[in-house]
Amino acid sequence: MHAHSGGRLATSSRSELLLPPSARENTIATMERRIVGLLLSGTALKAVAERINVPPRTVAYYAFKAMDANGVSTLTELAARRSSLPGKQISGKRSS
Repeated sequence: MHAHSGGRLATSSRSELLLPPSARENTIATMERRIVGLLLSGTALKAVAERINVPPRTVAYYAFKAMDANGVSTLTELAARRSSLPGKQISGKRSS
């Protein structure tokens, strides 16, 4: 699978596409946690994208996904929520 963004070609390996759904979900959750962690540490969106070699839109998507799952609309609110939940990580999924 290929995606073109900003003059850069991003590819997904075939082996990643062949992973069972649970392994793919774990990979996505790991990437989401990494992206959110970098953003909350003060790293700029474009710098995060360059650091992990993904398009800036991908970084924005994962940030939005984490904010939506936690019922907030800004990274500042997400950081505040994270600090008010000792011992808990920011959720990548909605709780019921």
